[in-house]
Amino acid sequence: MEKMHFPLGTREQGKIAGLARIVFGITCLAVAVYWTVQYGKISSGGYSVIATLVFLFLFAFYMVWAGLGKAYRFIEISNQEIRLKKDIFFSTETLISADLSKIVLYPMTLVFMLKNGRKILLRFGATFHETNEQIKDSILEFAEVNNIETEFVEEKL
Repeated sequence: MEKMHFPLGTREQGKIAGLARIVFGITCLAVAVYWTVQYGKISSGGYSVIATLVFLFLFAFYMVWAGLGKAYRFIEISNQEIRLKKDIFFSTETLISADLSKIVLYPMTLVFMLKNGRKILLRFGATFHETNEQIKDSILEFAEVNNIETEFVEEKL
């Protein structure tokens, strides 16, 4: 089995897009700092000023983080392991085939059950249906090669 790499969302390629995100994030941060200094002492704005500032700070952080390439989510499947980055703020998890006891496949979710009892959930988005099916096929191939039990669960509405 060759190494398969699948993005779990959209990813704009290129250094120009990343640089634009970083510049936009720094601009948002500068505006947030300016507004904090300018309007931080005024109590008449109340919660709307606070909410605006919190949003600007968080959005600025996200834009810089994404511009640096840290917000990229993916799943990478190879012979003996699965590398999974399902959240933009946390590091990559590596699932070794010897640690997996079972993989449960739902229409829009994968559940990796480890031998120590821990469950790792991967939820698919509805936008990239073709990629979701490719991931499921690769997971089934991985499970077959490594003799890992799989279960299909069809959800009824």
